[in-house]
Amino acid sequence: MSEPTHRKLRGTPGAGRVSDDAFERGQALYRLILKLGYEPVSFAAESKIHVSTLWMYIHGRIDLAQIKQPSVEKLLIALAVTDTWAWSYFKIPQELRTKWRTFRPPPLGHGEDPRELYELKLDRSTTGRYVLWPNDVLTLDPGNKTVGLMLARAGEQYVLNGHELLPPEAEIMGQVVRIEPAILVTGPESFGPEH
Repeated sequence: MSEPTHRKLRGTPGAGRVSDDAFERGQALYRLILKLGYEPVSFAAESKIHVSTLWMYIHGRIDLAQIKQPSVEKLLIALAVTDTWAWSYFKIPQELRTKWRTFRPPPLGHGEDPRELYELKLDRSTTGRYVLWPNDVLTLDPGNKTVGLMLARAGEQYVLNGHELLPPEAEIMGQVVRIEPAILVTGPESFGPEH
């Protein structure tokens, strides 16, 4: 394994040398802080990260990929981004992601999901914007009946649509969180032997 490359920070007395990866992550953080309308000092106050620590992140003296989980939590909550978005944006290596995360509930973080989800196996096709088939399995959030893709029942028919496009008489069953198709067609062999 090769040694990490280093870059001397110009105009920063005593900054020493930092790895290119740490420097790039720090600069990405700095750009994001500015884009969100903060100055580093005000962001430090908002995130409850000491201002000198924040500057060490920005200059790469402390690699963001190596910070402890409570610091990750403070940072991502203040940035108001999801864990998975932050992994990609800050280029967090795969092997560090199990500790580089928050315990916020999904979809923002990787904590326990507080929603009471349930699965429904369709016994008939749906109508609406999207068509699903019998035996497809939906995971529904019955606590959310206004935002996202909804499954509703109108008489004997299932309707899959946004809340605003559902028939007025429809009984909303909940937001669709996940769809698992019953059959995945992968090629001609899926249709059985040729005649």
